[in-house]
Amino acid sequence: ELEKLAIYKGKNDPAPISLEDARQACGESGATALDDLVYAVASHNPEKALRSLTQLQEEDVVFMVILRSLQNHFRRLHLIQSRIAQGEDTGRALKMLQPPIFFKQETAFKGQLQRWSPGGLATVLEKLNDLEAQCKQTGAPVETLCAQAILSISANKKAASMQAA
Repeated sequence: ELEKLAIYKGKNDPAPISLEDARQACGESGATALDDLVYAVASHNPEKALRSLTQLQEEDVVFMVILRSLQNHFRRLHLIQSRIAQGEDTGRALKMLQPPIFFKQETAFKGQLQRWSPGGLATVLEKLNDLEAQCKQTGAPVETLCAQAILSISANKKAASMQAA
């Protein structure tokens, strides 16, 4: 990837390498597409979520990598929600996350914290656990089950505000 970036930038360009240069030279990597997917799902953007899922599938990203990324993101949201519910300041709670939220995603993450209730997050985590079990136990195509779950979670704004029963 560094060789691609060096060729893209060229020897005669004295400007520093930017993030956009890296994206143009190296293309969309699986990590970027995974971030795009989880943030689209948690931000209720089903169109972008399905585009990102399709891209990941075209890049042959294993289903379990996709599922674990979604589970980890929603667990992190749930953890911060729990800390806030116990009276902790949002900024302080966010600083305790390891690894930390990438600075360019911090605004989106904070928006998701406001959008999702603890009950809604618990429901999503349960749905993702059920998805894993379905994929391991049924003969249904993993791609179809995954797309259905992602569409269901990202399109259901009402579920985000559900309170725990």
